Amino acid sequence: MLRTANPRIWAAGDCIGGLQLAHLGSAEGARAVENALGVGVRPMDRTVVPSCIYTHPEIAMVGLGQEAAKAAGHEVKVGQARFLGNGKAVGENEPDGLVQLVSDASSGEILGATVMGVHAVEIIHEVGVAISGGLTVDELGDIIHAHPTVSELVMEAAEQAEGLAPYLS
Repeated sequence: MLRTANPRIWAAGDCIGGLQLAHLGSAEGARAVENALGVGVRPMDRTVVPSCIYTHPEIAMVGLGQEAAKAAGHEVKVGQARFLGNGKAVGENEPDGLVQLVSDASSGEILGATVMGVHAVEIIHEVGVAISGGLTVDELGDIIHAHPTVSELVMEAAEQAEGLAPYLS
């Protein structure tokens, strides 16, 4: 709820520890104000906070990675799609990278993702929405993506996790 030990004080951002990301601090600040005012009081959900590395190629992650998912007790299934097979990435002369989706093997629920490549920090939000919505890899793979786009690699990684696009592995 972002309340401190003093019941009249709420806190957010770097002063509360954890991930020190500007976008998380902003979200925590807004939530702290809402909670302090009693408007839609709810806890802060940190399960879908994207982490972005602004290198070349870009790297972005959200949710659980493979090892964290296993440590949380999940039997993990992974789907991958490589940028080398993506027309838009190749057309932009950015063929290096991959999308990796981590899901629960029995339920298919999406647990996390890592995207490395051009536009990774833009693409990662789609997976965050999918995790928040409780989507499975099958459901994400069924969502029609525009072609050619780099973001269609998310759909293709989901399809590959379900064994529907073996050419992508």
